[in-house]
Amino acid sequence: MLLCVARSFRAPLRASPLRRSLARSAAPRRIDSTKNDFVKLCKTLHRRRGREQTNLVFLEGQRLVGDALAAGAAPRTVLVADGVDADGLPGDVVRAPPKVVAACCDTSTPQGVVAVVERPVVAVPPSPTFVLALDGVSDPGNVGALIRTAAAAGCDAVAVVGAACADPWSPKSLRAAMGATFRVPVVEFRDDGWAGAASRLRSDWDLTVRAADLAPGAEAYDAAPWADGGACVAVGAEVGVSRELAAAGRRRRPASRASTSPCTRTSTGS
Repeated sequence: MLLCVARSFRAPLRASPLRRSLARSAAPRRIDSTKNDFVKLCKTLHRRRGREQTNLVFLEGQRLVGDALAAGAAPRTVLVADGVDADGLPGDVVRAPPKVVAACCDTSTPQGVVAVVERPVVAVPPSPTFVLALDGVSDPGNVGALIRTAAAAGCDAVAVVGAACADPWSPKSLRAAMGATFRVPVVEFRDDGWAGAASRLRSDWDLTVRAADLAPGAEAYDAAPWADGGACVAVGAEVGVSRELAAAGRRRRPASRASTSPCTRTSTGS
């Protein structure tokens, strides 16, 4: 009745193609066509805009899907190719011919297992003491590898800083992270860059920002006072740290303490 009343005053709202695909993609127990709406949804999630509009992410590979679900990711659909063992996957799965599963993927050799899950919200601890910041790292594989490293090192969170930084929720980043993105909180500072990140890291979390920097005279990493309090270690892009981060200031080591340590050094902004 409400719908009829609304139509008497205005034209019906037209759903976008993405929303129509999303509404129709509640998967049956089997999919046999590469033109199925779920396949279209998977392809949409290869792009950042599709992920942002739906708050969904695409996963490929049995181990990644299993790790994500084990970490509490809410699955929309898990699609498994005929002949692929799905015993290790929790919950119900949808079956499909291998060509249908391959049509969902952006890799040349699909593994036969894909899933669409809700993008998780992992809470940052109230008082984090160890955070890894990605300063405009543009390669998705590197972003995923660094998130995996952060999880292994026991970081409380990963901060993604700058519009140039690759999306940690892209399929390539998720594959490289090997499930770590679902275990470590990821906080993004896209539009305001280091101006917004610094306020949160320093004022709210009381962390000292230390940038991995090869600049002459920068303090060697093994000479930094790591025990003085919480730290945010900032890793620059493939071409080095950004000017914005470098402008935060560098702590120079005294000339009498020339370091023989490996070449990774830190700059400090506090």
